[in-house]
Amino acid sequence: MPGNPELHENIHKSFVGAIRENTYSATTKDGGYSVEYSDLPGLAVDLAGSGTILDKAKAGVLKDNGGAETSFNSISLRKHPGKELSFQIPGKDSGKARFFLVEKRLYVLVATSSNLVHVETFLNSFKLLQGR
Repeated sequence: MPGNPELHENIHKSFVGAIRENTYSATTKDGGYSVEYSDLPGLAVDLAGSGTILDKAKAGVLKDNGGAETSFNSISLRKHPGKELSFQIPGKDSGKARFFLVEKRLYVLVATSSNLVHVETFLNSFKLLQGR
């Protein structure tokens, strides 16, 4: 991650229980970068399914960044389902986000910058540790 990331921890209440979000974020002169992971209750994954969870994560990223969706495509990380979102922030930078559901853990990577090479480098640097 570029720069020195800051950790932000939040707990959200949902109808299936508390969800803890851990977000590491850094801002540089050319943009913002973050990696978030949330451990979801098993019931949430079973009831909602991966599609709904990834769609809700997309809605959150667009809302948090004030962005408008330009594309939303299926991707994967190893055998795990994912989505890639491209978005435009009016009057500002463009952004990309990737979402992966790995068992009961949701990963959300977000990069906003006018430098698309930096965005792709950041997003492509994400790897799962052995055993996941």
